[in-house]
Amino acid sequence: MEPTAAALHVHGNTVKYRIRRFQELTGRPLLDPGAGAAVSRTANWWWALHRWLARSGA
Repeated sequence: MEPTAAALHVHGNTVKYRIRRFQELTGRPLLDPGAGAAVSRTANWWWALHRWLARSGA
């Protein structure tokens, strides 16, 4: 979490909260944040949703 938090210029707890909130909003289970996989998986979902919204004009 800490490398991700540092890269985003936020606190580690903020990263954890955002991952948890993203999971609540999408209803998709994410992997354990302690293993770091949740960060990359969430980033992938964020990118996909961002691209989809940009193409749809929303």
